[in-house]
Amino acid sequence: LLVERFGLKFHKEQKEAQGYQLVVAKNGPKFKASAPEPPTDPSNTEASALRSSTPGLGSDGFPTLVPGVSGVAMMGNRGRAQLLRAPIQRLVGNLARWLEAPIIDGTGMSGQYDLSLYWVASDPIGPGPDGPSLFEAVQSQLGLKLESKKVVVPILVIDHCERLPTEN
Repeated sequence: LLVERFGLKFHKEQKEAQGYQLVVAKNGPKFKASAPEPPTDPSNTEASALRSSTPGLGSDGFPTLVPGVSGVAMMGNRGRAQLLRAPIQRLVGNLARWLEAPIIDGTGMSGQYDLSLYWVASDPIGPGPDGPSLFEAVQSQLGLKLESKKVVVPILVIDHCERLPTEN
C-alpha cells in the first residue's frame, strides 16, 4: 500500500551505532538450562487458574508474576521479568526494548534457560534508591554483563515518499 499509493522507495543499510554486548560475567552465569517441559493436561483446572491470576506487588516491593508462566510486569519504576524455557536471544530482545538501545549476544550460550530478574527503572546505569538498576540486576542476578560497544544495526532508509496518496 505504501509503495503503491505513496510511491514509497527505500533501501536497507547496515550502520554502526552505540549499543551493548551481553557477555558472561567473571564468575559465570547464575542460572541453569531449563528442564524439559512437562506434558500439559487440558483438564488441569489448577494450571488454568494460575494462569488467569492477576500479578500484584510482593513483600519486596517488586511486581509478582504467575508461577510457571513467562512474563514481565512493571509497576511504577519497578520491574520483574520471568522468562521460562527461553533462549538467550529472547533476553537480549527484552533488554534492547527496556534500554532502548541495540544489544548483541556475545554469551556464546545456546539452549533454553529459566531466567528471573528484578530491577528499578529510574536510573538505567546507576543504583536506584530502592533496588538494582537493570545493568546491576543483569550482572548480580544472572551472572551476565552488558558492555558498551559499537554494534552494527540494520536500518531502513527512505529514498522517496509522496505527501499525499494517489486516488483509488
